[in-house]
Amino acid sequence: MKKILKTAIILFSSFIAIAHAAPVAINFNSLSFSNVSSYTTQGVTFSKGSANISTDRTPTGSRGLSGTSFSSDDPFKAVIAGGAKSVSVDLGDYGNDLDNIFLSVYDIANNLLGTTSVNCCTSSTMVTLSLAFDDISYAIFGTIGGFYKNSVYADNFTYTPSVSEVPVPAAAWLFASGLMGFTAMRRRSNLKK
Repeated sequence: MKKILKTAIILFSSFIAIAHAAPVAINFNSLSFSNVSSYTTQGVTFSKGSANISTDRTPTGSRGLSGTSFSSDDPFKAVIAGGAKSVSVDLGDYGNDLDNIFLSVYDIANNLLGTTSVNCCTSSTMVTLSLAFDDISYAIFGTIGGFYKNSVYADNFTYTPSVSEVPVPAAAWLFASGLMGFTAMRRRSNLKK
């Protein structure tokens, strides 16, 4: 009887499990593309406004996103299928000029949820920028101004998918109440013996 009860409890607890999403990390080292208007991988579509994107060596030596037009002010855009609750990206430059790098996140209605920025890169380096908000639909990142406008590189784009809690199905509650009734009847019959 105890074995049946333990099994039933384990089965019931599996019904009420809550789904948790693991972060998805996109590292561009294994990717190689050149002069494309957009690129989709692991549920994210990357683009750069009117400019094309490529993978190229970043200041730290890894492969990352770069724009094919350094005279364009267009930042990178990452549209996340299904949405996210947090986003982070490494941004950097070869140190030719001081850049104000930024990360902004938006919801599906194009409302700005938040932004973060930092002056960066008088040397060959990368800086990680992160934001966490509910219902992130897409992220915009790059640099504002600078001599080479948007000559910033991006790598290690990481996001945590939006996942809602899994509701407990009515069948689980019915199963639990039936199991409790069965247990009570079994105990009552054991007491009479």
